[in-house]
Amino acid sequence: MTTDTWMVHAGEGATLAEGFEEKSCVAIGWRELGDLSGVKSCEEISRAIAAAYPDWEQRKQRTSVSQVDAFLFDFQVGDRVLTYNREQRVYLVGQIVGGYEYRPELVEGMPHIHKVSWQGGVSRDDLFDSTKSSLGSPHQTLFRVGEGAVSEIEDRLAGRTLAQPPARRPPGTRPEGRMTMSRDVDDAFDALVEELGRHKDHIAEEVAAVIQASRYEEACDSITRAKEIGAIIGAVADLQERWAALAGKAVPGGGPGEGETGDADEYRECVLRVLVSLGGSARREDVLGRVEGEAKKRVLPGAYRQDRKWRALAEHTYDQMSEEGLVLGASSDDVWAITDAGRKWLAEQPQED
Repeated sequence: MTTDTWMVHAGEGATLAEGFEEKSCVAIGWRELGDLSGVKSCEEISRAIAAAYPDWEQRKQRTSVSQVDAFLFDFQVGDRVLTYNREQRVYLVGQIVGGYEYRPELVEGMPHIHKVSWQGGVSRDDLFDSTKSSLGSPHQTLFRVGEGAVSEIEDRLAGRTLAQPPARRPPGTRPEGRMTMSRDVDDAFDALVEELGRHKDHIAEEVAAVIQASRYEEACDSITRAKEIGAIIGAVADLQERWAALAGKAVPGGGPGEGETGDADEYRECVLRVLVSLGGSARREDVLGRVEGEAKKRVLPGAYRQDRKWRALAEHTYDQMSEEGLVLGASSDDVWAITDAGRKWLAEQPQED
């Protein structure tokens, strides 16, 4: 039987990871829903969320439906599960050993649980950047983990030594010396991901409309389609990484060329410096506006024309920093803010001349 691996965030800021470990479980919130043991369909979840949270915007309602639906019906006994302990900088790795239970006394504020047998932990500092990125997404309570990240987690847990993979090329950039065929394939991957993303966005708009019209069964069908497209996008990303590794080996001497983006620290430093200059916190669009100006000058000189991709990359960097405690919240929040840890990290960086 095929098993999935799930990432479950232990509350805002990963503050409940020790509770997950001590109580041998993973848990989610949505307290106002009460006991969901008798729920048998996504349609029932959709109705319950609409009734419990009538003031929530449609986007938040449909995201909640998708998350609760996965926790109730997609989590299976035998699946792997991860959660992150921010204090220890360790991903706990376990196996789901029980079905859904309503246990409000176990973890404060998170009454919906699955029992878990924890099997060990993997240091975040040991993981490849691509794996750390895929395990970010602080704006999602839970999600399936991609095959590449799962493979590394299993290898690390078993104590196997791994060679560092070639750095992944950020979207919209092209290394010098890459053969034409490689560029064509890269473009095809990018186009496919963008087109799938547009389909997913369209379905999200469709879900909002049918929920508003109280057509809950139709909404659940659309949510299921959106989840399937999300899984396809993840699979395409894994294939793109495999292609990047293969193409990189096939063409020796292909170093960074004009338009190549800077490394992750450059993005971090740029965003954090902008936040400090704005007093420590500011509206998301104001921060991106300042970062945009810096990107033109030094961070993304050649790739800047790919505006949509650049914004996505900048937001992804913010989410990575949130996972590490350098900033607050998620990139989708209206306000971005730096933490004391972020100020400390920034102070340790070399100053520009």
